[in-house]
Formats: sequence, structure tokens, C-alpha cells
Amino acid sequence: MKIKYHVIYLIIFAILSMGVLLYGNGNLLNLILIWNMILALIPLIAANLVKKRKGLVVYLSSFLWLIFLPNAFYIVTDFIHLSQRSFYTIQRQMYDIKVQYHPKIALWWDLFLILAVFLYGAYCGIKSEHLMEKRLGLEFYSKEIFRIIIGFLCGVGIYIGRFMRLNSWDIFNIGKYIETFQTLGHPPGFVFGFILLFTLYIYVVLHIPLEKERN
Repeated sequence: MKIKYHVIYLIIFAILSMGVLLYGNGNLLNLILIWNMILALIPLIAANLVKKRKGLVVYLSSFLWLIFLPNAFYIVTDFIHLSQRSFYTIQRQMYDIKVQYHPKIALWWDLFLILAVFLYGAYCGIKSEHLMEKRLGLEFYSKEIFRIIIGFLCGVGIYIGRFMRLNSWDIFNIGKYIETFQTLGHPPGFVFGFILLFTLYIYVVLHIPLEKERN
């Protein structure tokens, strides 16, 4: 799938989301997800530049790919926003339990919205990583090691984005990372467990075969 089609999907999605935002449920989730889609597209654009260019552009594009790649997989954490939605109510009467689902299309739109953006971001991330593997000419074992390293780095990036609320471009301000991490005070076990969880998740999804890519 070419870059232009990703851009077209992004524009269509943005128009639909703005419509729902203005005339539907009126929450800012739509705008947040549009922004996340833009960030997820950057590593795919960068990987294509690495594939087709030479010289300094390759190094700059590789750097952009690496620091923006976590954004593509970060979108899975946006499912937590569904906890603020009430899809059903439970009525308990003695031993009888009744579940009543709410007939509100806006609720189900939010579910579809996050799922669609999640799939979009995951595709951009997987596709861009596969392009980098081809550019580097990696074989089986080196490819597996590369995916583990990428999964770990993305796990760190997702932790930074979700909990520290810092962006990819904040990498140039290391002091801000250290200060924010110390302020959070998260137990080392949780930090390691969170990063390990996403390392495994990304390592697995990077093995998903996409359409046959041309050299």
C-alpha cells in the first residue's frame, strides 16, 4: 500500500471524526486519535525515504523513524478511554441478573473509532519496520534480534508517552525525561513489567505478514 493511500484514509477519517465531534457525542477523543494517526504515519514515510534515498537523508530519516515508531504502536493504549463510556447497565434482583445495553450509536462509534485507528497505526508500524529490515538486509537471526530491540525501544517510548506525557521530539531534552520520571515515582517492577509487556506485544505483531512487498 502506497503512502498516498494512507494519507487519503487519514483525510477521510479526519472528516468523519470532525463530523461526529461537531454533531455527535461532542468529545475530544476524535481529535486525539486524528493526531495519533498523523504521528503513526511519520515512521512509514521515514522508512520509505530510507528505502529510496542515499546519503544524509538516509541517516536523518532513520533517526525520525526510530523516535516516531513508538507512536504507531502506542494507539493500543487508547482503548483505556472506553472505560469512560457506559455501554451497558446491570440490574440485579435476587438471583436474577439482567444486562441492558445502551442503544446509543455514539458509544459504538467510539469503539469503532479506536479500533480503526489502532489497526491503522499497527499497519504503519509493522510496514515501516519491515521496510527497514529490507534496507538493512537482515537475515533470520539478525532480524529476530532487531525485532526484540525495536520492541523494547518502543515499549520504553510507549511508557514515556502514556505516563510521562512526553513526545518524540522531547528526546532532545534528556533532563526533562529524568525529572518527569523521578516525579512519577513508579515502582521499578511496574516500569519493567510494562515495558516487557509491550516488548513482547510488538515483537509478536512484527511477525504478522503483510502484502508481498516489491523491492
